[in-house]
Amino acid sequence: MNQLQTIHAIEGGAFDSLFATLYPEEPISKCRDRYLNLLERHRHRFGVKEVWVISSPGRTELGGNHTDHNQGKVLAAAVHLDAVAVGSYTENLLVELESEGFPKIQMDMWDLLPKREEEGRTDALVRGVLNGLMKKGFPPRGFQAVVQSRVLPGSGLSSSASIELLLGTLCNAMFARGSLTPLELALIGKEAENLYFGKPCGLMDQVACAYGGVCSIDFQNLESPAIEKVPFSLQGYRLFLIDTGSSHADLTDEYASIPLEMKEIARRLGGEVLRDLTKEQFLSQLPKLKGSVSDRSLLRALHFYRENERVEGMKMALVEGKPEVFLSLVKESGLSSWTLLQNCVSPRNPTSQQIPLALGWAEEFLWKKGVARVHGGGFAGTIQAYVPLEDGEAFTAHMEELFGEGSVIPLWIRPVGARVISSPAPGQGGG
Repeated sequence: MNQLQTIHAIEGGAFDSLFATLYPEEPISKCRDRYLNLLERHRHRFGVKEVWVISSPGRTELGGNHTDHNQGKVLAAAVHLDAVAVGSYTENLLVELESEGFPKIQMDMWDLLPKREEEGRTDALVRGVLNGLMKKGFPPRGFQAVVQSRVLPGSGLSSSASIELLLGTLCNAMFARGSLTPLELALIGKEAENLYFGKPCGLMDQVACAYGGVCSIDFQNLESPAIEKVPFSLQGYRLFLIDTGSSHADLTDEYASIPLEMKEIARRLGGEVLRDLTKEQFLSQLPKLKGSVSDRSLLRALHFYRENERVEGMKMALVEGKPEVFLSLVKESGLSSWTLLQNCVSPRNPTSQQIPLALGWAEEFLWKKGVARVHGGGFAGTIQAYVPLEDGEAFTAHMEELFGEGSVIPLWIRPVGARVISSPAPGQGGG
């Protein structure tokens, strides 16, 4: 369908059931307006064209804080906050991308090598994703797209992975006839982020955005991780994200130090990553390592092994419908991140402690009724809280008193990952 046909279908309610799945408890009228505005933007900018409409979710980490980069285990989930793109085919190798709130991108695709000057920018992700498709046997081609994202940078919901899967799903639909699997798109996104964007992330974010729902992921085999969908039903509780007002968008060095220190321990013991060694092997050698490596490295390695064990316990608690056990393990995970992993305060600015302040303020309200923990990469950004349903409004008011109106964001688990919402009729669109 072209933009006008898609607009007509949305106005007629053709996508209402899908919107209700993707955006639970949001008014359907609000969902319609968002997509209608994006379609109109594309039409005014590029003319009437056959279009693909794509949605890619953000993600929240439920367990496995900083374990994926050492081939550990994680529990992660897609959330209702997402990025949406409207894209169309073009006959040349020019990419034109307009993302709300960001500079316009115009890029010739004749050169797909990483560019140092693009690191940390969206055009790096565009170039990296297209290079990934080329390596899969699909030559790079140009496209035109407009994007609107509710996954804010620095929020801990992995805005970069959301955009990677958005671009990957769009290009997969336009140029590869949808032949690439969610895992292949996740791997393409990870490579784009590592080599082009300049962020040494693991694969958790991309897998969660690609697959949707709650995923238990074991990264022992990086090329083929064990991915298992897990039921998520914490009756009586709601999941919240609290934005402390401190962005982690410029803390790449702090993030990079965690995998580097963990891998240094692994190399000292004859492995490449900590997953190459058992917890017992590490503990037996810890006294010999003390003094030859930093104490922080040893603590971070200890966190890795304990967190791996916790992920298994969290998964089983969800499968068996034991919310109290799950929440107790969430609390343990948060404490381990604070004391062993040490990703709640940036070493560059130790007196700025927005994450610990948010945790302390949340615990002042929740006491024994709920749980709060650092969210995602840490050092700055957001915390996560599980709050009894009856206390949701009061908890929101309590946290916003300190961190401002709109700082408390309720999250819903999105059951599906990055996907095509609408596409041209077969034989149309030029793909």
